[in-house]
Amino acid sequence: MGLTLALAVLLGWVALLFVIAFYGDARAHRLDRTPWSRVWLYVFGLGVYCTSWTFYGAVGDAARNGWDYLPIYLGPALVFLIGFPIVRRLVRLGREHNTGSIADFLSARYGKSAAVGALAAAGLLLAVIPYIALQLKSAASTLSLMVEGNTPDAVWSIGAAIAFAAFAILFGQRKADVAVGN
Repeated sequence: MGLTLALAVLLGWVALLFVIAFYGDARAHRLDRTPWSRVWLYVFGLGVYCTSWTFYGAVGDAARNGWDYLPIYLGPALVFLIGFPIVRRLVRLGREHNTGSIADFLSARYGKSAAVGALAAAGLLLAVIPYIALQLKSAASTLSLMVEGNTPDAVWSIGAAIAFAAFAILFGQRKADVAVGN
């Protein structure tokens, strides 16, 4: 595929994602009230989780190490199957304290300590870096495969990072009140 066609397909796909996000954002107040909308939200969230991590993480790990990849999927499944009462209690406590992140939650549980919140935020930031790197790697590799030529993956990674950042800025957490819903 030529560069022009690849860029047209890419821009079309990104435009479609932005249109869907704008549509969902404009109707978020109505979507929050129906149980089925929450189901679809979780389905799409799991779809995002399973893209680059499955392709670059679990499949590669299974090829190298056999069944060692299983805890990646077994852990979350067991938490929701066996530990659901704990998850429900954490959600209830999060709503009671009006927290919007794990760092806020931990800070609230330890007397609104700014130091605990900052430490948790720094730790979580370090923990998420490999997942962001996998997303950038998968986007750059896909674009590199689509285009015939010698464009380095770094160029595609920068473009993907800019698109991801724009998406996060436009559709990230913008409301202070996160304790809505049932």
